[in-house]
Amino acid sequence: MYGKLIGCILVIGGCGALGISYSMLLKTRVKNLRELERILGFLEGEIRCRHSFLEDACINTSKKCGQPFSQWLNALAFELSGMSGKNMNKTEEDDISHSFTDIWIRHIEGLGESTCLNAEDMDELKQLGQTLGYLDIQMQEEGLRLEMDSLHAKNVRLKAELSSRVKLSVMLGFLAGILLVIFFL
Repeated sequence: MYGKLIGCILVIGGCGALGISYSMLLKTRVKNLRELERILGFLEGEIRCRHSFLEDACINTSKKCGQPFSQWLNALAFELSGMSGKNMNKTEEDDISHSFTDIWIRHIEGLGESTCLNAEDMDELKQLGQTLGYLDIQMQEEGLRLEMDSLHAKNVRLKAELSSRVKLSVMLGFLAGILLVIFFL
């Protein structure tokens, strides 16, 4: 009798903990998106005001943000530093642009593994890499501004939905535990 009671409590508690864990992931995603919006603002400022190259902008911005974003920017800057300082003709410039996009995408995927960003967020950031490495400074600034506006709108929407989604995930976790207990009894 006591064994069943303890089992029921553990199942309900375990499912409830899964709901709480999911709600924490939702909160972390909102924080990650807000930090990413801030980082893009710093990058835009570095490019617009200081006329920095992308690798310098990444290094300077990495000093203003926390992990895992600073590590991501430093790794990106390090790889970009291997591309700079070469005299190139037009076809080599096109190859560099293509390789910048490849580098950007590879580092964005690495960032996705260490944050709570979802596939939709990652796809938007990958598209930004095509704008940053290819066009002139004005278009890079505009691309960063558009992505910042998109992130801001997403942050506002997610923040408005956050409290209800957190409550829902916790309640569904506990409810799933209760249903499992009823099903197995």
